[in-house]
Amino acid sequence: MVEAGQIKLGLGMAREVLLVEDNPGDAILVRALLSGERGRALEITHVERLREAVALVKQRAYDVVLLDLSLPDSDGRKTLDGMLAAAPELPVVVLTGHDDDEAGLAAVQAGAQDYIVKGSADGALLRRAIHYAQERKRAELTIRRLHRQNELVLRSLGEGVVGCDGLGAVTFANAAALELTRFAHDDLIGRDLHDTFLAFAVDGKPRSRADDPVLATLSDGRARKSEGELVWRRDGTSFPVDLIITPMGDDGVRAGAVMTFHDITARQRAHGALKDQLEFQQQILDAIPDAVFYTDTGGALVGCNRAFEELIGQPRAAMVGQGLWLLLPSVAADEFLMGAPGRQTVEMTGRHGGTRTVGISRSPYSTADGIRAGMVGTVSASVP
Repeated sequence: MVEAGQIKLGLGMAREVLLVEDNPGDAILVRALLSGERGRALEITHVERLREAVALVKQRAYDVVLLDLSLPDSDGRKTLDGMLAAAPELPVVVLTGHDDDEAGLAAVQAGAQDYIVKGSADGALLRRAIHYAQERKRAELTIRRLHRQNELVLRSLGEGVVGCDGLGAVTFANAAALELTRFAHDDLIGRDLHDTFLAFAVDGKPRSRADDPVLATLSDGRARKSEGELVWRRDGTSFPVDLIITPMGDDGVRAGAVMTFHDITARQRAHGALKDQLEFQQQILDAIPDAVFYTDTGGALVGCNRAFEELIGQPRAAMVGQGLWLLLPSVAADEFLMGAPGRQTVEMTGRHGGTRTVGISRSPYSTADGIRAGMVGTVSASVP
């Protein structure tokens, strides 16, 4: 059954919402929660089964999906996977059962942008969840597009390409491979690829043929990527590379493999310098007594100092990528994400009880080319 209806929603929110919910009462509640806001028209399309939702997202452009995981034709993780497969660029807010935070967090880890526990959310919380889901999905897609562009750039830089037959003997090499390894073409053809290029591991110890990624691909026919390997030159020196090994074959018969590689010496040096710089910057942040944190444009935590870890009670690695609204009490998160730049005083209830007055400071930060990247904030004891 497909139902559509138009209500009003505030500026900055979605226009087209797909509600996938088999419980009529819950569907009516969602409509009611979203109907009390003045603003531009919001079209809500309601369906009760995953297959109906999948058909609709292939026919019509929606801004967000509100998805119940327990449906007549699908349940749990399969429901989310089915929706993400059908519309990978569409933000998803999962609707979970009463007090089922564990399922909601698992859904976020599996690809959803946020989750709402049915029966515990008001209209403002649901509208915020929709808005944050759109922002986080937009940031995710931007990163994905940049990643694809970077891959294309890397492929255009003249990687070395070496092919071998089914026994591992070199059959061809392109100009970049010859330049990088300092071999002449005629000297290289027919050589054993393992003994010529991959005979030693990164630690300098001899590599067994059983650990050779090219020979493994020749054996099982599976493509492989191996980062931080060493390729040896004709003069006995070596250089670090990322390897991509692809099987060659025809009509199911494996005829050999292709090894593609590029020199990552400069990248490793840059990574080392960047790591040193980031560690130094983190030491400075950790020396600040106030809780300092910074988010992306969608409100997801990017980094923080030790004082923020102590405030929340979680290690930095566990918090990075989580929405700020999942880490701070709602009043503090709302003040930071929705308020004006500057410092505001709020009453904040800690996760373990007790209420205190704190100052929430926020200011935007941008990339070197002026693109808005997120917000930097502090939580500090309020001074009268």
